[in-house]
Amino acid sequence: MDLVPILRSLLAGEASATRADWLEHLPAITDVEHAAGERETDHVPGHLIGPYRLLRELGRGGMGDVWLAERTDGKLKRGVALKLPILSLRKSVLLQRFERERDILGSLNHPNIAHLYDAGLSEEGQPYLALEYVEGLSITQYADTQALDARACVQLLRQILDAVQYAHANLVIHRDIKPGNVLVTAQGKALLLDFGIAKILQDKSSEANESDLTRVGGRALTLHYAAPEQVTGQAVSIATDVWALGVLLYELLTGLRPFEGSGRRAVEDAVLHSEPARPSNRKDGRMTKLSKGLAADLDIIVLKALNKAAPDRYATVNALAEDLDRWLNGEAVLAQPNSSWYRTRKFVGRNKTAVFSGLAALLLITTIAAVAVVMGLRAGDEAARAAAARDFQIDMFRQANTDLTQGQEISARQLLEQGRTTLLKSMESQPRLRIELLRGIAEAQIGIEQWTDADETLSLLAASLLEAGNPRDAAMAMLDRAQGATEKGDFSKASAVMSQARSMYPGHTADEAFMARHLVFQIAEAHGKGDFARGRELVELVRPMASRVLTGTDRRDLYAIRLLAEMEGDMGDSLQAANRLNALLHNLSGDKKAAPNAMLGVLDDLAQLEILAGRFHTSMVLYETASSHCDHDLDPNGRQCTLMQLHRINNLLVLGYFENAMKAIAPVLASVRLQKSSNSIGSATLEAYRVLIANDVLAQYPDISSRLTSLGTVTGEKNVQAAVRVNVFLLQAEFWLRQHQPTKAEFFTQKAATEFESGALKDARLAARLQLHHGLAAQALGLPELAVAKIQKATDMLGREIGSDHPLTLLISAHQVRALCAIDQKAKALAILDHALPVLQDSMGEASPNFLSLKSLREELAISLPGAPSTLKRDFYM
Repeated sequence: MDLVPILRSLLAGEASATRADWLEHLPAITDVEHAAGERETDHVPGHLIGPYRLLRELGRGGMGDVWLAERTDGKLKRGVALKLPILSLRKSVLLQRFERERDILGSLNHPNIAHLYDAGLSEEGQPYLALEYVEGLSITQYADTQALDARACVQLLRQILDAVQYAHANLVIHRDIKPGNVLVTAQGKALLLDFGIAKILQDKSSEANESDLTRVGGRALTLHYAAPEQVTGQAVSIATDVWALGVLLYELLTGLRPFEGSGRRAVEDAVLHSEPARPSNRKDGRMTKLSKGLAADLDIIVLKALNKAAPDRYATVNALAEDLDRWLNGEAVLAQPNSSWYRTRKFVGRNKTAVFSGLAALLLITTIAAVAVVMGLRAGDEAARAAAARDFQIDMFRQANTDLTQGQEISARQLLEQGRTTLLKSMESQPRLRIELLRGIAEAQIGIEQWTDADETLSLLAASLLEAGNPRDAAMAMLDRAQGATEKGDFSKASAVMSQARSMYPGHTADEAFMARHLVFQIAEAHGKGDFARGRELVELVRPMASRVLTGTDRRDLYAIRLLAEMEGDMGDSLQAANRLNALLHNLSGDKKAAPNAMLGVLDDLAQLEILAGRFHTSMVLYETASSHCDHDLDPNGRQCTLMQLHRINNLLVLGYFENAMKAIAPVLASVRLQKSSNSIGSATLEAYRVLIANDVLAQYPDISSRLTSLGTVTGEKNVQAAVRVNVFLLQAEFWLRQHQPTKAEFFTQKAATEFESGALKDARLAARLQLHHGLAAQALGLPELAVAKIQKATDMLGREIGSDHPLTLLISAHQVRALCAIDQKAKALAILDHALPVLQDSMGEASPNFLSLKSLREELAISLPGAPSTLKRDFYM
């Protein structure tokens, strides 16, 4: 295509470009896709590219040509699809992307993904990829020629969903799923092609450093199948491929694409702003023969995949596949259509500070209005009750008046605290109204995570309910107090509060809803003490009740289900825990009243389960979805998003991505409460310490360093539980190991062991970590025999708990290598690595820096079996 006349016209019009609408009057440029088809190819049949002879052209695209070719040296007896980039772009950004495609395809091995056989450069400098040649039709053509019905189309697409889910599990997003990239053989096997613009999942902190390579790829898309975030140039995620699969399913079912237009601008506008017609409303489509119920369910599935907002699509491709399986099996689907709740959440996302600051007051006002009406209908003194509610409401607003508070803004916490004080003074003659208002204040305080304030309010509420003759609700209020104590890690208080709850409610043993929650807290207590044996007994006891009564998504059910799943995962039953959390995730996606942060917590829990199961690289896919949820619907600096990010960063360390972890930690630290004056320490704080220590940068944060030092040296600190103190001492030990002071490291490891024993902890995993640190300290002190013995003991202890071939067990075992080399037991060291590497490759991903470090070490040992510690690579992070 000749662009010279158009360019001359553009330059000639420069001087007259003074009108506000001058862009609308520029000459049009022919569609790039058509232009690619019109250009001349640089290759001809018979031409040799490396060891391949070109036979015939299969197709052309914006990035290059694809030819059917054969290998001339006889090493491959089959035809291949040889992909060649445009010669004029060899030195450009697109060539770099072509090289990336080679690396991506080489890492994927799935029956529904076209295989990569070879890659290289010809003598002329022409790069090439030799791909599996798929002789077949595009998926839409195949569906038409075979006259497939709606059910058969869904079954056909399910093959591709499995392939895309596999790619996501290997940290690859396709980003260009369309009919031309899904071919179906004569035998009905569907294969996914062309990862040319795929993007390896990575943390957001590295995006700022991406070259033009990624930015060009971000626009190398097929517009009719591009998600809104691709059209606007925003970050892509798993949801991007979910969208494209939704478009493909829509086209298979209707024969039409959901978004059409007369030009690129019109299509972009449709993608961004128009809602697609229901597939069942399209005339002459494959859904016309379905019953109304089946058609409606399939509509819901497709439209959920095509939601404009990425977080409101299916969280994973697997979730979409499961809903399609339910449809195929005649079961109820879990997707829900878009609703006003989505618009509400978007409003909250734009106005987080204002909304959440006023949330507590809004809850109280709503409670007051409801109580005034209900009490008025049920009592003869309606006027008195309404007046009391009105006076309380007026007083709440008066306390928030800046003129009466000397210009100081009053926080939601202060407003609630003052409201409670006013309530206690003014509502003595209105016990029922007082109870409802106390309940509203408590819920608001829990909502903003003011557990200390909520504890006092709940105590007053329980006493009032008991006095009013409602022992069950009084006991449930006490269980809310137990939740607060558990959140703070104070299991002793939680146990005492649960005991009070039982004494308040004589009929508690016959109340399954109460007993299920009560047992979950007992499991948490056993878990906190490291008594997994007792925890497992309680889990088996609570499971039948949980399946019957813990089925909702309200605050109490949500907390109990998540806590139970966490305990199950920690105790080794990750499959049961994952099933429980996935069911909860589906329920939340269909609950318009669910809290916006509820889904984030469940996604974080699922990612943690993957880590516990040793699937470290798979967990990163879930963290990508969770991060997107924080960016779109929540406060990224809020407590829950912060904790999730710390979990994600900790996993990056396990995989060895130290630089990415360090870039990500800086903005997170500002959100973590690490003040020295704090009298408690939470999991977020421990995660932050771990990240800083692992990166040898703790000294850059003196306040945090001082806090950690005080926790490691002061004999007692209020509300710090035994298990937390053991972890703190082990962090101190790791810190001194990295400072090359093994004597101090052993000192703190011994303090951890003493704390472990005095706390009567029974946590086998924590005990294994203790032995590992003893071994690492001995190794640093030049005692390799002792180091081997201690690390082997740690390996055996953990192996009995989670399995000898569990990735975490194998990682601990690999710590013996240095000590074994030092005592000339190189063959045993090599055997340990040979046993561990195949498992760790699946667990960590073959591109993980820590896996590559171990692999490199194994190769060195196999060649020369070096004995000097200096030959070993950087220690991997545990």
